[in-house]
Amino acid sequence: MKCEMCGKEHDGKYGSGRFCSVKCARGFSTKEKRKSINERVSLKLAGGLTLQQRIQRKNAKKHASYLRKKEALSILELSSRTVRKILKRMNLGCSSCGWHVPTVACDLHHIVPKSAGGTDDHTNLALICPNCHRLAHSGLIEASSLVSFYDLVGDKWKEYYFTKKAPAPPKTNSRS
Repeated sequence: MKCEMCGKEHDGKYGSGRFCSVKCARGFSTKEKRKSINERVSLKLAGGLTLQQRIQRKNAKKHASYLRKKEALSILELSSRTVRKILKRMNLGCSSCGWHVPTVACDLHHIVPKSAGGTDDHTNLALICPNCHRLAHSGLIEASSLVSFYDLVGDKWKEYYFTKKAPAPPKTNSRS
C-alpha cells in the first residue's frame, strides 16, 4: 500500500492503513484538506455513495407513498397524517353538532364498529368532532343519527388529496 501523505510503500498496519506513520497521518489531516478527507472516507465506508446520496436514497424510499400505482378508493387507504391534512383542507365541521374550528380537523368515526362487522366504506364513516366522537363511543349519540361521510362529501375528498404527480392547486389570495 502507498501512504497518502508521502507516497512511500508500507504494510498498512498503522491506523486505517492509509498512512505509514503518525507523522504522515497528522500532517495529512490539516484544516485545508479536511473536506476532501471526509469525502474520501465517506465514499469508502458507504460503498461509493456520498452522505448526500445516501440521504437522498433513504428519503426516496421513505416517501415512496407519494407515487401511487393506483387511485385511492377510500380515504382510509391513506396514512392518518394524510387523512388529517385532507380533512383540514376541506374545512368541514362536525356533522353531528356543527362544531368547527378552521385549523382543527374532525375525526372519522365508524358508524358500525369494525369489531361488529363494520367496514371502511365511506357510507360507514361519519365526520364528527372529538367531543361527539367520545359521546358516540359511549353510546350517547345514536348511530342512526350520524351522517355518513359519503352523504356529506361523496368523492369530493379526492380534490383535496395532493400527490407529487398531481400538484396542489395554486393558493388564492383573499385580500381583495
